[in-house]
Amino acid sequence: MKYIKTLIALLLVVSINTSFAQENEIKKEKHKKHANEHKEKMQRHKKQIEKTKEGLQVQKKELQEARKQLKSKRKEGRNEILGNHKETLKNMSPDERKAYLEKHPELSQKLKTHNMDMKEHKKALKQKHVQFKNEKADAIQHKIEAKKERLAYFEQRSTNTDSRIAAAKKRIAKNLEEGKITKEDYQEKLDKIATIEKKNNALKEKMISKKELLIKKEAQLMKINK
Repeated sequence: MKYIKTLIALLLVVSINTSFAQENEIKKEKHKKHANEHKEKMQRHKKQIEKTKEGLQVQKKELQEARKQLKSKRKEGRNEILGNHKETLKNMSPDERKAYLEKHPELSQKLKTHNMDMKEHKKALKQKHVQFKNEKADAIQHKIEAKKERLAYFEQRSTNTDSRIAAAKKRIAKNLEEGKITKEDYQEKLDKIATIEKKNNALKEKMISKKELLIKKEAQLMKINK
């Protein structure tokens, strides 16, 4: 009878340990799955951001080229209209230039028409620049949101690690006190915990750096939106 009771107790302990091990394995798999899902999501974010960035760089170059062309077109058109009048007007004062153009209404009208045409082109170019700014602001906002999400993930991960470290230290101290492990085992486990703690502290330092970059990005967004 005593043997049966001992056997039952032993089976119960084995069952509990097996259940505990299975539970730990389920937690590990769940954590791994969550980590992989987060990594994949961040990779998608990164690819989208890179694609948007490439598109914005193309737009920026196009705007720069359009400004150069407009400036050149304005100058060339004005020179063509002025023709021989250019040298005459060159050394005149503003009042003299005004009086000269009043004496040559056809020339004055051509210049006005050219200036109005250039203003329309400049207006269209400004609208494109505003569109570019809005797209750039949206891209930065998207990047900020992705960084915040990643930061929140690692902050939660670091907090969870802190909790596990504290629980592990408490558990091995109790096991040592109850004589379940030797001092050598205790030190070995403590060293392993110290390695995890060191990695977690490095992660915390990295997060501080990430937060600083995030503040800069938010400042950049505010500047664009002004």
